[in-house]
Amino acid sequence: MPEKSIKEVSRSDRELYEKGMAAYKKENLDYAITIFNQVLKNDPDFFDCRQALRATQFRKIEAKSGFFKKMFGVAGKSPAIARAQIAARSQPLEAMRQAEQILNDDPNNVAAHKILAEAALKVDLPKTAALSMEIARKNAPKDIHLAMDLARTLAELRDIKKAEAIYNELARNFPTNTDVIQAVKDFAANRTLIEGKYEKFSEKDASFREALKDEEEAVALEQRGRTVQDEDTLSERITHNLKAIEREPGSFKLLRETAELYLLKKDFEEALKLAEIIRSKGLGEDAGVEQLFSDIQSKKIEHQMADIAEDDPEAESKKAAVLQQKDQYDLQQLEVRSSKHPNDLEVRYQIGRLQFKLGNHSEAIKQFQRSQGHPHRKGASMGYLGKCFAKKKMWDLAKRSLEGAIAEKLSFDDEKKDLLYELALIHEQTGKQEEAFEIYKSIFEVDIGFRDVDAKVTAYYEAQAQEAE
Repeated sequence: MPEKSIKEVSRSDRELYEKGMAAYKKENLDYAITIFNQVLKNDPDFFDCRQALRATQFRKIEAKSGFFKKMFGVAGKSPAIARAQIAARSQPLEAMRQAEQILNDDPNNVAAHKILAEAALKVDLPKTAALSMEIARKNAPKDIHLAMDLARTLAELRDIKKAEAIYNELARNFPTNTDVIQAVKDFAANRTLIEGKYEKFSEKDASFREALKDEEEAVALEQRGRTVQDEDTLSERITHNLKAIEREPGSFKLLRETAELYLLKKDFEEALKLAEIIRSKGLGEDAGVEQLFSDIQSKKIEHQMADIAEDDPEAESKKAAVLQQKDQYDLQQLEVRSSKHPNDLEVRYQIGRLQFKLGNHSEAIKQFQRSQGHPHRKGASMGYLGKCFAKKKMWDLAKRSLEGAIAEKLSFDDEKKDLLYELALIHEQTGKQEEAFEIYKSIFEVDIGFRDVDAKVTAYYEAQAQEAE
């Protein structure tokens, strides 16, 4: 999963990222953080967004008092850290997401950065790993192993000068440490090889870290080093890989790489076949396999959307059909994961969201009732339950669930405004206009632009004025 630039992510995520940047510039930092986290959930390899999120997290704490600033950067053994450490063992993408949740409030947290870096390296995101390692090292300058990990990662990224500076600093500060002595010797011995090998190839390719095995592999690597756009080069590389897969049918690396080449060729069906082989054989980590399926589907949808002409009178309905097809596919993939991991409450929550979006409210209720047990999804699950019950006109159950979800929210963010708005709608539906108005007014007082509260509150006051006349 090589890291992506802004030009390589989907249009929807690019637009969302730009919306987050606009919020950042307006100092609407909580909103920007929410947006950036959502983009990274969709594209964890979007490095520009990761940098933007980190900058926003740090900007958020600038206004904190000296006492609170001193509290940042402590490694700690909080439950959130423990959960992220467990996830890092087998679900690196989930571990990265959990680490970011910690960093949203504590961007100097050393333990969270270490977890994020470890997980990022597992899914081949070295720039992301180096970003977190550098921040962690500033807050833990005496951590020798952290410094050596950073130096090794920087060397892989071809930042030889910075890596050398770290090794020299370690040698000065810890002249008798055997690990440091050996690491410095290894770096010196391999420096020429590292510089010679990397200058030939593109920064993106994960296989550049491997030694050249034979002439055939050297030719293949040279092909990867070029910007692979033309059909002939792609076909040559795919043919080479398919022959290699015959020799090594259990190679996750070869299968995944070939699937990604098919993606570049826009042969989505062949890419999916290879992804299914990876899944059926149990190759690779679950999170990595699911990410591959997600990447294939995202690229397929993006291609289908691009093929719809803007001047087509049926453009909107065609786009809606494609997006619905995507939702159905995503639901199918999530249900496969749920059948393998029935106690994974995050998956159940995601299934519930898709069922709700597709209008399958009874099925959504089943999932949200289970996902309430997720420590980070309790409030959101209750909120969706309230919306589901409202769709079924079960007003008392809807009201109870929404009130419970609202009680879970400590900050008056967009999610809380949405829950309050939904509760106000229920009051309107059940003839309780005064209760509805009080809720709309509470939203209006903090965010006049939220949905149509301005119109609703203004209409109420105008009606009151007319009655007084």
